Amino acid sequence: MGSSSDSSSSGSSSSSDESEEEPPLPAAAVKYLDEVGDLFLGSSGLAEWFQRRHGKCCFSSDCSGADAPFLALRYLFEAANQGHSLVHLSASEIHPSKRQFLKQNFNVQQLTESVLKQDNTLLSNGVCLLENVMGFKIIADKVATFIMVNCPGYRMVYVALNPRRYGAPISRKRIFLIMVREDCLASDVQNYDFGDFIQGKLDGMKLPASKVGWNDLLLPSEHPAVRADVSKRNQRRLKAMSMPVNKKAKWVKRHREWAKQHQVDVQKVNKEKLFAKKHPSAAKQITSYRELEACNLLAAKHSSLAMINTSQNLGHISVLECTSEELFCLTPQGKFLATGRGRYLLGRETMLLMGLPVHRLNLKGCSENVGSWSFWGFQM
Repeated sequence: MGSSSDSSSSGSSSSSDESEEEPPLPAAAVKYLDEVGDLFLGSSGLAEWFQRRHGKCCFSSDCSGADAPFLALRYLFEAANQGHSLVHLSASEIHPSKRQFLKQNFNVQQLTESVLKQDNTLLSNGVCLLENVMGFKIIADKVATFIMVNCPGYRMVYVALNPRRYGAPISRKRIFLIMVREDCLASDVQNYDFGDFIQGKLDGMKLPASKVGWNDLLLPSEHPAVRADVSKRNQRRLKAMSMPVNKKAKWVKRHREWAKQHQVDVQKVNKEKLFAKKHPSAAKQITSYRELEACNLLAAKHSSLAMINTSQNLGHISVLECTSEELFCLTPQGKFLATGRGRYLLGRETMLLMGLPVHRLNLKGCSENVGSWSFWGFQM
């Protein structure tokens, strides 16, 4: 069973390996991690709780790939260094190839198919949290009823939270189910509506907008990691040249014209697996050129503070408008083009903008993909 000391040693060794090859993060990025690195990474800004309590936190997750909540908690525990104990009970990973990420970064007791299989080990905790995406609110009432029937003796409420209300420069709404065992509630809470009590505490934690803009957290163009990545991908400078003449203009027509000009059968490249198998390098090259052409068109039509999302495929390329203060939610496995920077975001930058302690991650040869459920149980 993992502990904070075990996790700390494994995390420090992986970070030392990376530090020999990569320069340190910019000052703005370090400042950001120090201030809001524990906000809504699944850990929901628990720094204040850990500063007031000493105890054991039991953690279990049902995620896919990069276990963001545990990474955040481990970083928080190491920073606090106040005798807290972090126990990673279990982690779920359906895709076998991504299990290596969990094994590399965490000292986990076992990999299970579902967090629900660990319920019998979690019922003794005084405080329990569950976190999921906003789409979960459709079935939240049914799930809440199911949990309360099977976990008697708990008060529970679920709330929608967004890190932008707590000082972070990103918008990442999530649903949190908060459970507290009744014998752990203070006397003044026993006769108080639990939902109002929790909401009042959350309102008291709200902070003004982040003083560090998301654009300031990206690495400068002269940074070695950026130069190496741009050279490796043979990317062009995709700067936004001017404001769009028509914001509703589509790139599809120009994209088809380009494909016709270069005698590229779009349907063949997209759908015929046999072509890709017979000519893998050609298929990859054609797809890359088509993607760059599409991004060039979009970058020219949109302002410098726009992000082009190509994380799905060429049929779903989209432009996501953002301000200098607030960025939309990113996904670690996504591919995002920052028009103002004229290049794709590095994976390290994407995870930094998510608030993850990227300088402590071991990401070599791993595919990062944030997934679904996370669970915390706090013994009181």
